Amino acid sequence: MTSLKIDVYSAAIEGADRRWETRPVRTDRLVVASDQVRIEPKTQDDIDALVKAENERFAAGPTQDLIAKANAGDRAARKKALKEQWRHDFRLKEARQTNWTPATAALKHAGIWVADDCSLLTGALRSNNAELERMLVALHDGSLPGQELAGDEGKIDIMQPLPGEQDGVRMVNPLPGNTFLSRRGGDYASLAHLYTWYEP
Repeated sequence: MTSLKIDVYSAAIEGADRRWETRPVRTDRLVVASDQVRIEPKTQDDIDALVKAENERFAAGPTQDLIAKANAGDRAARKKALKEQWRHDFRLKEARQTNWTPATAALKHAGIWVADDCSLLTGALRSNNAELERMLVALHDGSLPGQELAGDEGKIDIMQPLPGEQDGVRMVNPLPGNTFLSRRGGDYASLAHLYTWYEP
């Protein structure tokens, strides 16, 4: 996600109060969602590799030493050994699932985004910025699609297709609160966490 917040300060806009110099009369937010990266479904080879990796991790860990100390009467070692065994059992259960868990899917996505010296991430940021530029021009000339509807406070579920969206086709969607979202149809992501990372 790349976003841009635009605050307008003016005494000439309808609804401006006498404190217009310190309070924006209107705030617009432009949001661009990069094309989502899809990961392949989990295969039996993936499951076998994950199980093998977890068994190797467990065998190389401290559990065997902890078990020996626990058998010699060390209660603290017994507790630690139990925790290690529970962790191992949980990771094996996770590895054997037929679908990627949210945690393993996140790791796979992260690996894809940072591969080749972050080339995919760099490309996404560049194309997002170009789209933001285009949207900013359209905002100022009043040509954003449905701009007159953007202030509607009705409930919109952005995790579902929006009116007029088609799978694989990028379009700008007006959302409540003067927010405009550019995304490819079929790519659904929450807007709950939009941070400002850079200030020119």
